[in-house]
Amino acid sequence: MKRNTIRCLLMASALAVACTAHAADYVPGRGLRFAGDRLVLGGYLAAGVSLLDEEPKQFKLDDLSAFVTYSLSDETRIFSEVELEDALHIDEDGIDVGRRLVSLERLYLEWEPAQSLRVRLGQMLMPIGIWNPIHAAPLVWTTSRPLATEDFFDTGLTGIQIDSRARLAGLDLTATLFGQATDHLDATNSPQRTRRGVGGRLQIGRLEQWHAAVSAMRYKDARDRRWRSLAGADLLIERQDWELSGEAVVNEPDNGQTIWGLYAQAVYHLGGGFYPVFRYEHVRAEGIARNPLVAGIAYKPAPNAVLKLEGIIGRRGLGAGGNGVEASLAVLF
Repeated sequence: MKRNTIRCLLMASALAVACTAHAADYVPGRGLRFAGDRLVLGGYLAAGVSLLDEEPKQFKLDDLSAFVTYSLSDETRIFSEVELEDALHIDEDGIDVGRRLVSLERLYLEWEPAQSLRVRLGQMLMPIGIWNPIHAAPLVWTTSRPLATEDFFDTGLTGIQIDSRARLAGLDLTATLFGQATDHLDATNSPQRTRRGVGGRLQIGRLEQWHAAVSAMRYKDARDRRWRSLAGADLLIERQDWELSGEAVVNEPDNGQTIWGLYAQAVYHLGGGFYPVFRYEHVRAEGIARNPLVAGIAYKPAPNAVLKLEGIIGRRGLGAGGNGVEASLAVLF
């Protein structure tokens, strides 16, 4: 515990010194830039209160993530994300810190020779759906995460990802291929589920207006060594003051029970930085069927910060904390 505490202090001290030295050039949410913008330091902080009926009521400093991007050239860069998971929590038993505090969330080499092609090699986020690739707390509308975005596939990918972009009949088309043939570099934060696998995603739409996408994956489960087939679809519509989104995913093992889930979410810009949020979910797994509902409000006092408050019902028996209330603050540096 002492060693983890020292790491936290050193990390915080380094960030504080960097912030002081470059405060004049800093834009909130865009990171600190050094060496002619070749080195960018950023990250985010998330802290919140959880009042759920299937787990102890607690306050927790849930995530403190540091992003480091270093550009080797105009086409090639290295990106890493190191996360302090469950750094501090206070519950009925007192104050405690996480046992496995520091984890490597992402580390990859990116090569982008043109706007139409991007290749990543290393440990990254699984490119399935809407939520998983952008799951950082300041970038999503609720403290709770839809179960369909994490309980049915591995949230991480260690291997290769190739994205190809094109313009077709006035629409933006993105085709993604990805594969994994090795273990995760670090599975501390999220237990590895994919032992070996290959998949793809096809997205079509108009940037900053709407998109529709389908995903598919064939993989060998790291836990039970069974081969599984996964299929997913997602839709995002942004019109005036509304954002409508949804995802559905089906996971079918070669031998065993098929599991599936979905969610549909609506967000409205009420004005003054307030965003009411409503989400419907359906989960069917291991003989259990539930329809969780989430209703709440998000307040953005600044573009890089968001306060969230939400009520949750219908989530008992799913290993997700049950029903209750959650609130959080998230800040992007």
